[in-house]
Amino acid sequence: MRSTLGMGILLAAALAAPAAKADSLFITYTDAFSNSASLTLGATLDVNGGYDVTSVTGFFNGSPVTGPVFGSSFGVTSNEFYTDPSILPAQTIDSGFVFDPGGGTLVDLYAYNFDSVPGYATAFSPSGQSGAVTITSIVINPEPTTGALVLGALGLLAGWRKLAVRRG
Repeated sequence: MRSTLGMGILLAAALAAPAAKADSLFITYTDAFSNSASLTLGATLDVNGGYDVTSVTGFFNGSPVTGPVFGSSFGVTSNEFYTDPSILPAQTIDSGFVFDPGGGTLVDLYAYNFDSVPGYATAFSPSGQSGAVTITSIVINPEPTTGALVLGALGLLAGWRKLAVRRG
């Protein structure tokens, strides 16, 4: 009885545990200037439906990138990425996130929902050029929730316990 109560308490704690929100997003795109990018974003899901970008790695025109870059000439960025820019309020341009492909240029990938047309664009610093982006792939790799990890551990514990009881 005591072990059942203990397992019940652990199960309730596992279900009540907050979910780990860290995800990896894999994005590939081309832009209006014939640039291509393959990016991996470390991100956490935000309450507004976007992802707060915490890390950027990958390649831009074959060059390795780092990011997000803070304090760039783009001003204050939201450091967000939206997998669906249509969730932005109408007439909104979100400042997105900035990454560094080297060579003295910074790239800002941002989302917009302007004049009822949602989409993505890049802006370059220091040139100031901006152009449309065609996202060719977005893959989200969610990390397991804390509750799922605890439940898995409980399952292993229960299995070991049954094995120990059988062996006597």
